[in-house]
Amino acid sequence: MSDSASEVLAELGLFADEEMSQLKLLDPQNDHSALLREYCKKFLTQMGNFSEITEKFLKISDELSEKVDQERMKAVVCRKRLMLVNKEKERQRLQLEQLLLERKVQLERLHAHGSSLGATREELNAMLAKAQG
Repeated sequence: MSDSASEVLAELGLFADEEMSQLKLLDPQNDHSALLREYCKKFLTQMGNFSEITEKFLKISDELSEKVDQERMKAVVCRKRLMLVNKEKERQRLQLEQLLLERKVQLERLHAHGSSLGATREELNAMLAKAQG
């Protein structure tokens, strides 16, 4: 559009927007819509980026949460196994103590029996010596 036509339109309060091929009521120098449009585009781009970042963060957070739960379950299983091992060791210890007690009683009985046999042997030797002599 020529400068003279633009001037005539400007006197009437109309302005030609050559980019959009439209007539406007606002002076393009005072019209900040293009700037606002640009800011909006940047804002929407930033919001899209923010959305992507938050989705990635949530995904990573969920993955870490699952790993923590798995490790917690492993720890629970290990603790239960350890408790079972401790109970088994205690059972074996009690069993060995019982066996040791039984062996001590058996040893005392055998000592008593051995002493009794020794006394009987001495009596028999004494009788033999008396009979022979």
